[in-house]
Amino acid sequence: TTYPSGVFEFSPGGAASADDFAATFTCVARAGTGGCGFEQQLEASLRALSPSTATTWTRTGFVRTLQRMGAGIEVHQTGMEAGEPVGKIVVESGHRLRGIEVSGDALVQSMIDELPLLAALAARAEGPTIVRDARELKDKDTDRIATTVAALTPFGVKIEPRDDGFLVEPSELAGVALLELPPDHRVIFAAIALASSLPEPTTMIGWEKSIVSFAGCLELVGQLAALSHFKDL
Repeated sequence: TTYPSGVFEFSPGGAASADDFAATFTCVARAGTGGCGFEQQLEASLRALSPSTATTWTRTGFVRTLQRMGAGIEVHQTGMEAGEPVGKIVVESGHRLRGIEVSGDALVQSMIDELPLLAALAARAEGPTIVRDARELKDKDTDRIATTVAALTPFGVKIEPRDDGFLVEPSELAGVALLELPPDHRVIFAAIALASSLPEPTTMIGWEKSIVSFAGCLELVGQLAALSHFKDL
């Protein structure tokens, strides 16, 4: 796809590995980070979000954690496909997030790849959010504790790295004129989700790594974000 601005060219691909994370990022983008919502109730048909089976329950930690934080999220199972529940997630604006503690192996493992996104959202929560028992973050595509801190700090996020996670305090946020992203698709999504909630434009270098897990990211961001443009490294 060539976008009207002519600033970048993007060829979608890798859809087979994108489904789960695309669903998660859609949830974040539509929930937003300013009061956990954009201006209207939004609905998206997402896969495998019902906690009705043991296998699916292990994949819903991120949504369940946002619910604990006060996000207006409801999950409705509508059927089954290929042995897995198919559902609809409804995200409603106007709900303030509150900081919480995320810890324990079962919960952390159910959302280990979404923890950078959680950090972005937690910056707008009332009260601190602390993530523990997530030392595995250091052994991902990058040291995701360090790269999450590096990617979010320029926006004004008060985030403190810990040996097994991080602490995020309520923060006064602002756009970044130019941000060089780390070579880690999960951390890139955290930065994009945060930037998309701010009125100031942000130029991001290194966005193309996002296609590793979400080939349709730029199409979604083009609808929701205030990002001015993207550049290749």
